[in-house]
Parts: sequence; structure tokens; C-alpha cells
Amino acid sequence: MTKKQCISNSFVVLYIRATIKLNGGIHAMSDVFILNIDEEEQEIIDPIAKTLATYDISTYCDTEVIYEEAGFAGTILKEFKNCLVLALVITENCFEKIFSVFDLNSKDIQNDKTTILPILHNVDINKVKDKYPLLFENEYITYNENMSEVVSQIKTTVEGIKEESSRNEIKSIILSLGKYENEKFKTLSATLNKILTLPNSTIVIDEIYKTIEAILFDVAEKENIYANSNYGFKNVLKSGVIHDIESDIKHILDINGMYKSKLGTCTHDALSKDIDTMVNSLGVVIGWYVSSYSKTSLIKRKEIVPVYSDEITEEDLQDIYEIETLVFSEDIAGDANATKISFEYNPLTIVGARDSRTGKIVAFINTYPITESFYEKILSGNFDDTKITTEDIMQYNQPGFYKMYISSLCIHPKYNRTAAFGVVYKALAEMIASLAKDKDVYISEMVADCATRKGAIICENIGMKKCVGTSHGTTVYKLKLTKENLSEMKLLSRQGSEVLSLYNKKYS
Repeated sequence: MTKKQCISNSFVVLYIRATIKLNGGIHAMSDVFILNIDEEEQEIIDPIAKTLATYDISTYCDTEVIYEEAGFAGTILKEFKNCLVLALVITENCFEKIFSVFDLNSKDIQNDKTTILPILHNVDINKVKDKYPLLFENEYITYNENMSEVVSQIKTTVEGIKEESSRNEIKSIILSLGKYENEKFKTLSATLNKILTLPNSTIVIDEIYKTIEAILFDVAEKENIYANSNYGFKNVLKSGVIHDIESDIKHILDINGMYKSKLGTCTHDALSKDIDTMVNSLGVVIGWYVSSYSKTSLIKRKEIVPVYSDEITEEDLQDIYEIETLVFSEDIAGDANATKISFEYNPLTIVGARDSRTGKIVAFINTYPITESFYEKILSGNFDDTKITTEDIMQYNQPGFYKMYISSLCIHPKYNRTAAFGVVYKALAEMIASLAKDKDVYISEMVADCATRKGAIICENIGMKKCVGTSHGTTVYKLKLTKENLSEMKLLSRQGSEVLSLYNKKYS
């Protein structure tokens, strides 16, 4: 059966569809489907397709179609969305009776996803306009002998459609963000509007990357994860808080990294595909970000209980180190053995919070009574507490006043919006009160090394003042608990009130 013989009224849409049954399967998505029903001029299709391929534009030609009469038209109708452009070649021979079966005004061929691009090959344009006016609602190409012009116009059409697809996705994201009264979402919308004004280029790749960077740094701040230009992405990724969107984040990071290594060299179509992938991933990430942080989350009810120093096990110490590595970078977390050695030397240094359902430590505060020399070193900003030794730590073995160093306050990122912080904070206040009641031990000065914004906020909330920036990029906070300065300490909760009462009594 020839091509002409198989065309009948029952196959009115046969060549107007992009999805074609091929070797028993459905043809995959193509950028362009080239249709030429004039068998006498089939040779013009192949060079067009081959040239388009050099621009990384995928094509499928009607010469590759395997025809089956039974049920084929229905399959074609269902799969119409499988191409961006239908390049429809029209010649003088198309005006014979056979071409008249194309009902170009039929609702079946109206599809917003596919652009029909007529290619007029050695044909009277007025004759085509009279017979098929619908074709001229779109752009068309006049093809005499200049194939490069045909290829150029098909290429421009495909690239324009792809750019518009990404832009529509960004517009949709901006529309969704507009529903929220949130300053950060407004800033995000402004950035996306800026991206809309840019032509497809590596600048768009860079702007999308920066947008993701801003989102991840905000997530890090909200989840109390240490982040800077070197460790931001890595720490947030390994924390597990973005598990649901990890693959989309990695798409964006990988594409950005690839273009940086290429120094901007790529075909326009490859760039468009990568931008489209990034925009799709950006949409997923922003959707997650909005749903997770559009409003203050309620405390989730988890069975979280305090853990005191005499309850800490070796397994707990391992949990504590793992939490540190999730919240901080490796250069701040230090060595797993250091915490164990210092805890064995003075067990009254760690309090924690445990999820009673899993038995795991989910938050902790690590404090040390420290020597005068190490205290001065901390205040200088030039110190490394990953190398703290028992020579720097004191034991609460005598009544009196001690200087306390808050080495770390960490909450497992998955427990940030739970009761974990409240539990561990109260446990620390109880420990300080217990030292005063049971050992006649008091804290005269308190210093903390803050690596995250949330840590700084906590220090400020209890009355600590910013003291000095450190050589490793963190900030030292200080508070005196002497008689003259005691009023500066702001401890909330019943346990905090007890500490202040004991200290006031001591000084009176």
C-alpha cells in the first residue's frame, strides 16, 4: 500500500499528529515533525532534518512512519502533544484530491502545545491562502531553493517556543508567590521578574543558581544549620531537611557547575533545554519552600524528654557528634573523640533531649568550665575549640566561681520545629541550678561561640552581648553573672527563675 492509497477520510488527522506508531511502539517526543505528503519531492525532507540535528533540534519525518489502518487515527489523536512544531510541506501536488481530505479547520487539530509551520515549496502562495486560510493564522516559510533559510526559521520557532515555555512556568511561580504576605517571597518574586527580562543565556543559569542559593541559606538559618559560601549547600543537603527536593536541587547545582566548566560554550537549543530543566526544578523547590516556611509551624507533638549528664551513654555521644556534623561544617565540628575525652574528664558538661520513641539524642548543649588562659584566648577570637584539651577544661571539684564556655548548642535539623530546644534549654538551667545547690558552684562569666544566626539570637535573648569575631568566621558572645551584672541575664521558664533566685541569694 502506498502513502497516497492509505490516506482516506478516516485518516483525516494522520499527518497532523506528532506521535506516530513506529515498530510496534509510540514514537518519543520530538521538537519537530516534518510532514510532506508529496512523494515526488520527499528528498527535500532529509537534508532539513539532518541540518536541524546539528543544532540539537530533534526531528521526526513522515518517511519513518509505519502505517496501520485499524485504530491508528485514535492513537494519533491521543498523542498529539508529542511535538512542538509540525513543519507541513505544501507543494502544487497537494492540491489534488488527496490533500483535500485535510480538514484544517477541524477542532481535532487545534492544540495550544503544537505550532503548525507551513513550508511553501514552489507553490503559488495566493492559491494556498484561498484554499487553506487557517494555515496563515501562523507564520509560514517560503522554500524555493534556499534550505538554510528554512532551517533557520524552524530553528527560531522551536527556540522561541522553548523560551516561552520556561517563561510561562516562571510567571506561574510569581503568581503563586503573590498570594502570600511575606517579604522574602516578595524579594523572590522580584528576582524571578528580573529573570523574565533576560534572553536565554548563561546569565539565566547563574540567576537561577543564585535564587536557589538564597533559598538554601534561608533554610539554613531557619533550621539552625551552619552555612557560609563554602559550606552552605553541602551542609543543608546532608542535614536531611530537604530530602523531598534533593534531586531537584542537585539538577540545578549540576547544570550550573557544567556551564561554569564549559565557560559558557553551548548550542542555543542545549542551553534552552537546560534552562527548561532548571526552571522546572526551581518550581518544585519554591513550591516546597513556600509550603514549609510560609507561616510559623506549630510545634509538632513528639515525645521528647530531657537527658542529664549522668544519663549520657557512649552511643549518645556518637549521636551528638553526628548532629554536630549535620549542623556545622567539618572544620567546626572537629573530631568525634574530642567530645568523648572531655566528657569523661568532666561529665557535668552535656545535657540533651531525647526522642523517647527512637531512643536517639535529638538536641544537646555542650558547656565547659574553662581555665583563665583559655577564656582569654576565646575573647581574642583566635582559638580553635576542635582542639580543646583537658588542660583547657576544669572540673567542678571545688566550691566557687567558674567561667563557662558554651561550646555548642545543636538541634537535629529534623527536630527544629519541635519541643527539642525548650527541653534542652530547661535541662541546662536545671544543671546550673543543681551546681549551685549541690556543689556551691556558680558561673561568674559565660562565653559562647556562635556559628549560626539562630545561635546568635538565642545568646542575645538570654542577655549575652556580641564580643568579637573569630578567626574561623563565627562570633563570640559574653555575659557576666556577677552581682552588678546579674540583672542582664534573662532566663525564662521555671528553671531559669530558679537559677536567678539562687544567684541573687548567693550575692545577698
